This record gives sequence, structure tokens and C-alpha cells, in this order.
Amino acid sequence: MNSDCRRCAFARLFLLALAAAVLVVPGLGCRRGPAKAVFAGRVTLNDEPVPQGAISFYPLDRLPSAGAVIKDGGYQMTAFPGSYRVEITGSKVVGQKKRYDTADSPMDDVLESVVPAEYNSASKLVQEVKLDTKTLDFKLVTPAGE
Repeated sequence: MNSDCRRCAFARLFLLALAAAVLVVPGLGCRRGPAKAVFAGRVTLNDEPVPQGAISFYPLDRLPSAGAVIKDGGYQMTAFPGSYRVEITGSKVVGQKKRYDTADSPMDDVLESVVPAEYNSASKLVQEVKLDTKTLDFKLVTPAGE
């Protein structure tokens, strides 16, 4: 085998190894990590859907937090399995006001909070999320006198 053939064979072998590395190496860093639960639910206050708001899951251990928007009482989210403190906020439209003090100003909704603090800023709600969790409903009740 002359030196030109050896160089050609070496070049082919090098290109083949390079192609294999290009195909294999990116897959090594693509770990999917732990699986998440994908679930949905309803949030009601005194048996009525919360019109709009947010639901937040804050981990009791070393997990990332999770959250979703509530619309017409429904929400959808993903979260890692584990225990979470849950905060729920909600509001309803009680009127409208001008954004600017001009005749052609767009109107903005005026919102009123409807979810008591015991379910949001002072929440003691704790929820366990499991990998097979599909539905988590929250039935909130206004304390007597509110």
C-alpha cells in the first residue's frame, strides 16, 4: 500500500469517526430528567367557578415551583411529584375605568379579589402530587361573616 492510499484510508477512517461522534455525542447530554405529572383541575369558591386568577404550587422539598392561570374555574399544569404548599388567587370584574384621562382612552377592567387570604397569602393548603395525578380540584369556602 503506497503512502497516498494510506492517507486516503486514514482520511476515510477519520471522517467516519468524526461522523459517528457528531451523531453520538449530542445524545449523551440529552437526559430527560425526572418525569412530571400533567394534570388539570377546577377551582371553585362557594361552589361557583373562580372567574380568573392563578394557582401556584410551592415545594416543601427541593423541587421547582409550578403554577398556572385559572380561567372560568379551570387550570392545567405540570409539576414534579412531591409535596407542595398551594396558593390560589382569584378575581372578578366589577366595572371598567379609563386607562387615560382622554376622550378616546381605552377602557380597563376593574377587578375585585374574591379568594380569601387563607387560600393565598396565608395559605396552609398542602397538596401531594404523584406521577399518576390527572385531576386536582380545589373547593374553597368563604369563612362565615365574609
